[in-house]
Amino acid sequence: MERFVLGSVALLALSVSSLSLACSSDKEPAEKPKVAQTPEPVIYDAGATKVDEALAEIVATCARAHGEVQVRRKGEAHWSPVQIGATYRAGDWIRTGQKSTTRVQFLGSGALDLEQNTTIIVDLRTLDSGGKGAPLVALEVGVAHGVMNRGDGKAIRPLLITQDDGEIRLEAQSDEVSYRLSKGLDGTEVAVTEGELNLINGEATEELKEGERVAVGRGGFSPITKMIGFPVSVSPGVDSRFLYESEMSIKLSWKKVKGAATYRVQVARDLSFESVIVDNIVTGTASQFVPPEAGVYAWRVAAKDKKHRYGEHGFTRRIFCEKAPPRDLLLAPANGAKVAYEDEVPSIAFSWQSAGSSDSYRLVVGRGSNPLRNTAFETKTATQEHVTKELTAGEYSWGVYVGEENEPIFLKPRRLTIKKRTAPKANVDGIWD
Repeated sequence: MERFVLGSVALLALSVSSLSLACSSDKEPAEKPKVAQTPEPVIYDAGATKVDEALAEIVATCARAHGEVQVRRKGEAHWSPVQIGATYRAGDWIRTGQKSTTRVQFLGSGALDLEQNTTIIVDLRTLDSGGKGAPLVALEVGVAHGVMNRGDGKAIRPLLITQDDGEIRLEAQSDEVSYRLSKGLDGTEVAVTEGELNLINGEATEELKEGERVAVGRGGFSPITKMIGFPVSVSPGVDSRFLYESEMSIKLSWKKVKGAATYRVQVARDLSFESVIVDNIVTGTASQFVPPEAGVYAWRVAAKDKKHRYGEHGFTRRIFCEKAPPRDLLLAPANGAKVAYEDEVPSIAFSWQSAGSSDSYRLVVGRGSNPLRNTAFETKTATQEHVTKELTAGEYSWGVYVGEENEPIFLKPRRLTIKKRTAPKANVDGIWD
């Protein structure tokens, strides 16, 4: 059929061309012959329609995958490995294996980071008469961490399917929201770790704020409760550095959390915990970590209550296991230095030794024990010193880092206290006598 159409068009073009040549002589005929207009043929492209239908069914893509990540397509019985960039369509099952993680990026807005041994189903629903689709997620087993931005009317918001009796719609109530989905005894638990989130079930709406959680089951919403507190890390200290030795053991310890039954300890090769190498449940407040090789590791701890509901992880700390003996290259101010001033903020001079061939240093000063957590001042410099007058009264820690991974050139951050001295009051008793 396609060849017939193309042949007809070619024949028509040849006829028109011959007619034009015949009429191009010096003497024009008295009356030009009329040529009948043949309508252009309409060609139906079935392939393009199928492509449009396939694109309309795409719910999300694989933005990140580490370890064993698999998908089971709708209507299929087998599981297939997933690569970064793969698309997920309505009805697909996605799962992660032991010590495996992946990010499911929804088209339009939002994402889910699946922890190890987690399975979800993705689907689509129509939100309005215009046919605008929104992704839905059913959590079958495991834990998933979600991120969402407040929509502007155009963004697609992910939804959560719960059990068999309905759908729960999640809507961000702050510019950025981080939340956690986990499967528990009472159904699917939704916990907000940052921002505010609305859960809509028909006419019922629950407002979740940071640190709050609610279970969604067959009976609707459970009462909103607070998450259990996070453990405060004790040792090793912030950015601790060790000389790596075969079969060495590093003690990880933290403070006890009220109401905690167990603790979940994780160690990974990266700060995003995509490459998890340790994921253990312990009953005490300490655990041993045996580094498999020299390198940089990150560790964190979360508490679980008696109902196996766990809170958010405590602050992540890094461990540097080095091949060469680590050195502290910081010079001044000395650890624990105290600087006082009355009116004008003082100038603080920081200095350090050369870190080999490095020609770029990053000086970071933060409030509290970790300079990188609550940074008050930072700067990059090619020299080994920097003077600043931007630090007001307060207690600080500071350190210097090099390289893309912000490797510290110190054994532990140095403490610095800046205090504003109060001027003595004059004794004016009896001045008006």
